[in-house]
Amino acid sequence: MKSFTNGYIKTWSREFGSIIKNPKELLRYKLLRQVSILLSGDAGARLLSLITLTLTVRTTGAELFGVIVVSEAYAKLIDRLFNFQSWTGIIRFGAQAIQDNNQTALKHYIRVGFYLDILSSLVGFLFAFFMAPFVVKFFKWDPTMVYAIKAYSFLVMFNFTGTAIGILRLTEKFSLLAWQRIFYASIKLIAVSSGWLMKEGLKFFLLSWVLSEILGYIFLIVSAFIVMRKKKWIRKDHGSSLSQHYSIGAFIRFTLWTNLSSTVDIPSKFLDTFIVSSFVSLEAAGVYKVFQQIGHVLKKPMEPFYQVIYPHFSNDIAKGLSRLAIKNAFRSMFFTAMIVIIFLVISIGFSSWWLPAIFGKMFYRFVSDFAIYMIITGLSVVLTNINPIFIALGFVRENFLIQAIVNLLFLVTAWIGAIHWELRGVIIAFGISILLSSFFKVVIIARRYYTEPLK
Repeated sequence: MKSFTNGYIKTWSREFGSIIKNPKELLRYKLLRQVSILLSGDAGARLLSLITLTLTVRTTGAELFGVIVVSEAYAKLIDRLFNFQSWTGIIRFGAQAIQDNNQTALKHYIRVGFYLDILSSLVGFLFAFFMAPFVVKFFKWDPTMVYAIKAYSFLVMFNFTGTAIGILRLTEKFSLLAWQRIFYASIKLIAVSSGWLMKEGLKFFLLSWVLSEILGYIFLIVSAFIVMRKKKWIRKDHGSSLSQHYSIGAFIRFTLWTNLSSTVDIPSKFLDTFIVSSFVSLEAAGVYKVFQQIGHVLKKPMEPFYQVIYPHFSNDIAKGLSRLAIKNAFRSMFFTAMIVIIFLVISIGFSSWWLPAIFGKMFYRFVSDFAIYMIITGLSVVLTNINPIFIALGFVRENFLIQAIVNLLFLVTAWIGAIHWELRGVIIAFGISILLSSFFKVVIIARRYYTEPLK
């Protein structure tokens, strides 16, 4: 392992040096052109979302905004719990079917994916809606929270978009994904601006946030069906049925494992908001949401790397080019790190001025917490590119075990951190979980694929 590490570092040092000397080398990659499409759409959507966030906080106040934050976190937690990550299976198995020119198998994967999506969204909605009163009582929130949580539960019912997302990424329709973000962000901004001008209350802003996201989901589904119709993937092949063997069992097992991995990842993705609201305050939950939204200015535009490179990795692996896919994964991390460093210097350096100026004077108290949160977020963005190659290589069971261990540790550290250091303690716990998860995945990839440095 030591010889691997030393040789690997030397190999990558030489390669990164060549990239610095010749930055245009990065532009040769087709995936970066596709990323730029998503970045352009996501950058616009993030700007619109920040304006929306500012208007909402300014109008409702941090505490009432905390109601929206907790309701959104509840709905998306249930959605993550029940929603199958079918897009991962569609891309991985769909790439192989396209490589084998097996359109019948591809149609079967798509059909099964939609079945799983619709079933899971309906079950998730019923659970979220009827469990709302018990959740409010358990966390000892104000009874008025029941309405807010039930309203946000409808988001779960409409999120049967996993297969649709997989189709759009597999067919490289990244422009449609970019437009979808701008579409729902624009609708949300228009609705919230109207509420701000008319001085509406919490209920109006709550419904504006929910309905705009639902319309965004509908946009994805309609776009996927348009693509399928053009490629004639909707038409059923005569004489074929799901009983025929097209690796449907393997597809479902892969999807189930990715869903389990997504489920055990819930604590670090959603329970942080619940922990802050329960052990600190609703006001702190609102502040934390503001941090997350600002962090999304960095984090969300970088997510296109994940969306674009996962299909590329799946295609390379289907062709037997696993080592090349791994090499490109680490190259993308280097490219991401350059952007992250620039953003952090600017956002943190002037935070004591612009943070309270935009969101209110109360944010003076949270400037140092914001700096810690942004540094951890930047680290998360760089290390996120390990995840797509890990899944594309087929480590779904290992991913499940890693996420289970890391998230259990997160719950313990976040609980202790919130009691002793309030918001800052939860943020630090989040950073620890990121480092551990990435470390385990790199070790597993190294042991499986390398006995010597990359050539």
